[in-house]
Amino acid sequence: MKVFRFVPVLLLAALVWLPFSQPALAQTSQPALAQTPACPNATILKENNAYNIPHEVELRGAEPTQKDFDCFSWQSLVALSWPATENENGVPDTDAEFGETGERGLVVWQTYKGWESVFPQNDEPNPCPNGTDNCWNTPLAGGEKLYMTSKSGGFLEGQVQAVPNAWLTDQNGQLTRYEILVNKDEFEFVIDNELYNGQIQKNYPNDINMPPGENEGPVGPIELKAAWKILTESDEPSEYFSTRAIIKDTKVNPDNGYPQPNGGVYMTCKGTDNGICQKPVGLVGFHIAHKVKGNPQWVWSTFEHKNNAPIQRKDQAPQVDEEVTYSYFNKDCGSGDKCKKNTNPRDIPIPVITPNQITRYLDPHYGVGKILPEAVNSQWQKLLAGTVWENYELISTQWPTDPKNESECKALKNLGINYYNTETKKTFWQGCPTPPILANTTMETYIQGDHVEPKYASSCIGCHQYGALLNGKKADFSYLFSRAKPN
Repeated sequence: MKVFRFVPVLLLAALVWLPFSQPALAQTSQPALAQTPACPNATILKENNAYNIPHEVELRGAEPTQKDFDCFSWQSLVALSWPATENENGVPDTDAEFGETGERGLVVWQTYKGWESVFPQNDEPNPCPNGTDNCWNTPLAGGEKLYMTSKSGGFLEGQVQAVPNAWLTDQNGQLTRYEILVNKDEFEFVIDNELYNGQIQKNYPNDINMPPGENEGPVGPIELKAAWKILTESDEPSEYFSTRAIIKDTKVNPDNGYPQPNGGVYMTCKGTDNGICQKPVGLVGFHIAHKVKGNPQWVWSTFEHKNNAPIQRKDQAPQVDEEVTYSYFNKDCGSGDKCKKNTNPRDIPIPVITPNQITRYLDPHYGVGKILPEAVNSQWQKLLAGTVWENYELISTQWPTDPKNESECKALKNLGINYYNTETKKTFWQGCPTPPILANTTMETYIQGDHVEPKYASSCIGCHQYGALLNGKKADFSYLFSRAKPN
């Protein structure tokens, strides 16, 4: 399945990052002072091996900083989004330039295994029925199959978007679709330990502790979550990382627009007998969870399309750009139930076919200074000019700081959560998540912190600490293991 993108011919092959210069002081002849770029080693060039996924976070000082992790996130996105080689899953085409389509029409992360290929949902859940030799490449990935209407599942499975969330409908009246993927390191860990089998999980004696990534070593386990919108005539495909995807549709009641698995009509694949069709889709949200050296709680990077929704700071009106057509916000919505911002549609309630009114909610007390890193995003967007990726932005990177550091953990302690016991000198997470609250508007839409108490707001590490095997043993911050069958 070919990925279609309107990507201009790259003129970036010879591009070298040029730092900004400060203007010379008045009435002096001194040269302008060079300003260090936010990410000094940022690159999208194959000559600089930009196709290699960073295995650990590069620190520029004695202590880690937010900028170190944000630079890591962008470099990871570039490597993961490199054109994929033709005959292997998860491998970049090192002869290609970043932004090219490539003969296969897929980028590296699109060739990772979908969660259902790791944990088959049947009575004989072996993802390698013909043996483990070359199982990672059998079959070769062919493109997106978007069966989920939430990152947890779909209406037919009784699932919701991200507890306690629900569906997300864009301004064109189309449901947002989701997929979850894993890389080869995590896939092979599951296979080697037979953890795709629920019966084996139930007798597994230990907590899971997958080997982390390390330079000159393994990449480490990676889990990806992608959110896609159906592209319509009102969208400009050239502004999105886009593809044609196989959609498994949702049935709704034709009279009131609510989910109705039996007797309803298909919402997107109208006129089909089985609710399966192909549609053009554009990427609107992207999570990268990567377990790397020195970060046993993983590093959590989250990206979005720049036109998803406007920013809304606590107790302020949304910062609406009149020149932007937002995917999830209507500038002229007015008042009424359907215009309640960031509100679970099950609670209003409003039909599935009604667009949700979404803003990016920011509470100044909980890590706002670490959200939307302007200098880092600006540098990378300039590097990526001429590709669809210049239209995306890093929302932030959540990483575990030292739990004994009072200043780093202060915001979390204000929430009533203490990560370090001074008597036992132990901590449950072994690190305080920074920023403490981090939400992607397409995946944690209704738990951004404005309609729930901050201590219940979205936190990657805070949520995934509960990932477990079917017997309750810890699953190394992953929820996927609990999907094993039989369950």
